[in-house]
Amino acid sequence: MNRCGNNRDILVPHMIGKFNISEVASLLADPARVAMLTALLDGEARPAGELARIARLSPQAASAHLTKLTVAQMLVRAREGRHHYFRMARPEVGLALEALAVVTPAAKHSMLRESQETRALRFARTCYDHLAGRVAVQLADALVKKQLLNRGVREYQLTHSGEAFLESLGIQVSDLQQHRRVPARACLDWTERKYHVAGSVGAELLKVFCANRWVVRQPGTRAVSLTGSGRTHIGKLLNLRFD
Repeated sequence: MNRCGNNRDILVPHMIGKFNISEVASLLADPARVAMLTALLDGEARPAGELARIARLSPQAASAHLTKLTVAQMLVRAREGRHHYFRMARPEVGLALEALAVVTPAAKHSMLRESQETRALRFARTCYDHLAGRVAVQLADALVKKQLLNRGVREYQLTHSGEAFLESLGIQVSDLQQHRRVPARACLDWTERKYHVAGSVGAELLKVFCANRWVVRQPGTRAVSLTGSGRTHIGKLLNLRFD
């Protein structure tokens, strides 16, 4: 006898609520698709040919994979001239990849170049449209310590002091509240195993940091550099010294 009393209350094992996670899992089970998605974690659009080279696929094979990811609404495609460009459809795709990385065993790097890249990513990188890595975790901790953010279960709450802090940086808090996104999501950092700030607050902070050249994007990688000016200005704003 069904203890729930209603067969409709029984969830199929591969379902969580109304979401079919097995379909998404099957898409992410292919290393080539994961390679292309990872290349787009910086939030930028890339042409199909570049993504094919990254995944080490023929143009035809890459096109088939990109079509599947687009149909699944994980990517969006735009055409410019003869070229098709792809970018992540929404921030949640990047968050899902970061979350999977948290439970993935760390790779053993045997090459010096790989270990240098890994160290750079651990220190500071982009996670779709916000900052991640050790710098981002230290930043989140400082925002909480100064009571600019309060830590919740899945998100941070902006305090009145936090709103004033964002306004002082030129970020319009009223605009953030109109977004469909959670203003300040708590995103578990896959390298630090601690939380950094995602959502519209995290995205706007990264924009300000880049506009002031406190943070500089590195071509061809998600790693970003924290400049001397960034260490000084962000440090003064939040009484923070980066490791």
